[in-house]
Amino acid sequence: TNSTFILIFRQIMIILLKLIESQNSVIMISALQTLSKIIRSPPMRACWLNFLELILLKIIDSYKAGKEVSFS
Repeated sequence: TNSTFILIFRQIMIILLKLIESQNSVIMISALQTLSKIIRSPPMRACWLNFLELILLKIIDSYKAGKEVSFS
């Protein structure tokens, strides 16, 4: 059903957003690429739209973390 799909999607998003915080750059990049594919999929829009602010914050934080690593 639709509610089951939403619950599963929410769990997937939680996992992806945690992976974006990974110290391992390969994992972080893979999570960002997966998230990018989800966001670019028009049928998935209704699912991820509720996570928009959190997604943006995580992406900004990962960018900051990447800059800090490259300057070290």
